[in-house]
Amino acid sequence: MALAVSLGFPTAIGRAQDAVACKGYSYSGLQGGRAISGVRATIRVMQTPNVHEGHVAGWIGIGGSDLGPGGVAEWLQTGYAAWPPDTLQVYYELTLPGQATTYHMLKQQATVGEVHTVALIETNRKGSWRVWLDGRPASPAYYLKGSHATYKPQGIGENWTTSTTCNTYDWLFSDIRVELRRGWRWTTGRKPGYKWQDAGYKIKLIPPDSFETKSILGEPTGALRPPRPPR
Repeated sequence: MALAVSLGFPTAIGRAQDAVACKGYSYSGLQGGRAISGVRATIRVMQTPNVHEGHVAGWIGIGGSDLGPGGVAEWLQTGYAAWPPDTLQVYYELTLPGQATTYHMLKQQATVGEVHTVALIETNRKGSWRVWLDGRPASPAYYLKGSHATYKPQGIGENWTTSTTCNTYDWLFSDIRVELRRGWRWTTGRKPGYKWQDAGYKIKLIPPDSFETKSILGEPTGALRPPRPPR
């Protein structure tokens, strides 16, 4: 996020809320196992985020901190972001190689119970992507070098803070669909991928095409990480 830091991937570890060091980034979410040309999800705000310091977010995305050309940062993501004292927005964020991360607001203030369908779809130009919000284009087309037939979809609940206090959130991702090649039909992503579940947060799978990612207070939780995190 182009406020103080960018929305990114993972750091924090711990066992239970009273012992969790949430300083830095914490995550709970999924990454698909196949490269795609489109991803969409309906995201509901299940609980008003409580952000003591830093930010939280719930987003779908592609790319990562070392997945761009030559191992540089390149990503595009869209969803909800919240920070103190009571700001909750619909946004998208873009990082291009060699450029600063930019944050783009799509809706100034969202509320608990709000639902939006967000999507990232490759255009007819290979490697160019556009953000969609509720079935309509919401951004220009951005060229992400090396992204065609390469990037895998991510759905993530995120916390970032410089303190040890874990911020809270609860996002419901439903009706998740992917487009494996441009112009193909939308389908559920069934090939296994990676799962994040950092201490203080958890993910609940809801078959056939949904999951909930949320903070948990006072419950032990392990940290499940892929060998190559996308941020």
